[in-house]
Order: sequence, then structure tokens, then C-alpha cells
Amino acid sequence: MDTPRRALRMGFINTANKYLNAESFLFKVNATATCLRRKQVWTMEFLRSGTPFIYLKSFLKKYLEADTNGKITCDKDVPSQNATFLLIQHGDGKVSFQSEQSHRYLGGAEENILCFAETVTESEKWVIHLAIHPSVHIYCAGMKRYLRSDATGSALCCDTDLPWGPNCVLTLYFDLKEKKYGIRTGDGTLIASDGRLESYPSSRNLYSMELKDGMITLKDKEGRYMTGRENVVRTFKTEKPSQDELFLLESSPAQVSFRSASNGRYVSCRPGADAYAMQFEMTNLEIFQMIFDDVTKKACFRSINNTYLSVGAKDVIVAVPFQDETVWFALHYVGVKVCLLSPDRSGRYITVKPNGQLALGPTSPGRSEEFYLKLVNRPLLILESEFGFVASAPGMHRLDANRTSYEAIKTRALDSGYYHFQNGK
Repeated sequence: MDTPRRALRMGFINTANKYLNAESFLFKVNATATCLRRKQVWTMEFLRSGTPFIYLKSFLKKYLEADTNGKITCDKDVPSQNATFLLIQHGDGKVSFQSEQSHRYLGGAEENILCFAETVTESEKWVIHLAIHPSVHIYCAGMKRYLRSDATGSALCCDTDLPWGPNCVLTLYFDLKEKKYGIRTGDGTLIASDGRLESYPSSRNLYSMELKDGMITLKDKEGRYMTGRENVVRTFKTEKPSQDELFLLESSPAQVSFRSASNGRYVSCRPGADAYAMQFEMTNLEIFQMIFDDVTKKACFRSINNTYLSVGAKDVIVAVPFQDETVWFALHYVGVKVCLLSPDRSGRYITVKPNGQLALGPTSPGRSEEFYLKLVNRPLLILESEFGFVASAPGMHRLDANRTSYEAIKTRALDSGYYHFQNGK
């Protein structure tokens, strides 16, 4: 069985500041777009670990190919030998693509995109613009640990086995002018090359990006690489980055807590035990990763112990170490509160008993079946629709859902279940 290829979604900007574009009509390829939208997103598939050979796949799931005459096509569902490119990375963070078959380079402008150049000039160099949701978990391959901002907000650390809670959610920042990246923590600060956190973008906290096996390295203006080899993340001088300088970007699922409307206490889920709503304070044991199924529109809830809320024997809610049909609940909102509908067809809701135990209850929800669902790992909330990011319309006091760049919204949850939103950067 073939091993799935590690992949990254991204756009490519040429020297004329235009994005490489895949057209739906006749599967044409050009460089005419001025911003990153759906047609400008390419998936870079890394073919073999430790080698720089890649495929490029368009948003239409067609593979980019170059024949021996330099002609570009992008209409194949399955890659042929003409689809293999050598990824060449330059010191300024730009990349070039060399056809494995012809040894020519991909370049050009506007409607004239070819793979015919024998040498690399500026026309054959492309800037990488990652096309992923900016809220991520960052994993250090060498240390086998995740990055997090410390409790004081003064440094970025590489010391946690599991990305749990708001401090492990980091935001990628792309400076369109400098064509470089920064990393924001939950309070909006950026990590500088010496490890300190700063409030405003500067050359000290912007980095060029290099790619390897679907992972990234970040290099500062002095040519030093960001490393996780020490407790505090900072840049490190090396001629050849090791695994300690390689980072894997992972999506950051929502993490939530449940507070019972009837007794005001948080739900906890411990391995091998029944679930109770008896905790006055929220700790990691009261935080759940919410996994949503787009098809059934149901959700399951995973704890820090890798167990799931489930309907067990005698209709009691328990913690189980696996996903099956008993862990998927439908969410039924009553104003700002939420009720959890049983995975079976009984139509019953999870209720909180007088002793705090969770079990299946009535088919009509009341106060004992209502919970305040709090999003706990998005101090900076970035909303994205199928049309683009949610951000302010230029010169107008309104939010649009089709913007090409995001605005981070600072959130504050109220005990009433409502949130305060404040536009950030």
C-alpha cells in the first residue's frame, strides 16, 4: 500500500507580484492574480522522505506537468513522469521548480508560463504564501514536542507533549510587503530572533521559510534558524538545519468546556470513570477537543487523556478510549446554551443528576439539560468562510466574509454565555 504523501497547501508569487493561477476553463495556467484565493491555491506533495522531489496539484485536483518543449499543462488526475519537479530553495526564501524530465525551470509572467529556462533568473523564482488557516499547532520534529507561549507571555517554549489549551494555539502572520512570516501568540505578540516576544512586526520577528518533507524551517535576517533544541525558542546559527529546526504545522481543532446551567459546575472526563459536572474551576481535565463531522453534523468530545464522552451501560455518560457510534452527539442550541442529544434514536438529552453525574434524561430539554459551551483555545479568533476570511471592509464599518487577509478578533467569554469581540490584527 502506498504511503500517503505529506503535503502543504500554498500559493506562489512571481517577481511581478502575481500569483500562479489555475483556470477552470481548459485547465490553463497563468500568473495574473493579485491575491490568494481558491484558484491560486496549490498543494505541494512531497514524493519521498529526504528528497526534494515534489508534485504540484491545483485546486481542481489536477497535476501540473511540463513536457520536454517547456509546455505547461494541468489536466491530469494522476501524475505522469512529466509531473515531477525538483524543489530548489534560495537563500532569500524564494523557490524554483526544475522539471525532472527536461531539467528546465518553471517561470514566466501573465499568460506566458513555461518550463523552458535553462538557468534560474528572477523570473524563475517564486515566493511561498501558505494557504492554511493561520491558527495552528507547531510541532518540533527533533524535540518531539509542541510549541506554547508560557504563562507570563514573555517567551515561546518547546516543552509540551500535547497541544492543549489556549497557550498552544499560535497564529502564522504573513507580511505581504516583506514576503516573510512571523508567529503570533495568543495575546498577539510576535517572537523575535532572540526569543523575546514583541508587540509590533519588525525585521527581528520576520522570517523567510524553507520546506523539507512537508515541514518548514524559519530563518531570520542574519541567516540563523529558529530552533526548539532549548526550552526557550530562539534562532540558532547552523549551516545545515537538523530535525530540531524542522517544524510541522498542524491544524488546531476547537477546544471547549461545558458548564452546567443547573449547578454552575464544569464537566470532567477521567479515564475509566463516569462523567460528572462537579468541578468549580476549569483545568485541562475540564477541556475537550471538539471533533465535528461535516456529514452527520454531529460532534464528539475528546479529553486530554485521549478518552471520549460516550453513552455507556444504564445510559450513564462514561469515558471510553475509542470512537464508535456512542460518542457522536447532536448539538441543540437554546439561546446561548447548548443541549447534547443522544447518539441513538431515543431523542433523549444528556442531563445532570442532583449528584452531578451525567446520564441520558428526558426527550424535552430543561435547565438540567442545558450547558454553557465555552471556546477556550481561541484568544485570537480568525473566522474563515468558503469565500475568504471575515474582516473589515475597507473604509466601512462592517465585516465581510470574502476578504483575502484575516483580522484576528480578540475574544472574552462572559459568564452569561455571550462573548465580547474586539477587532485585532
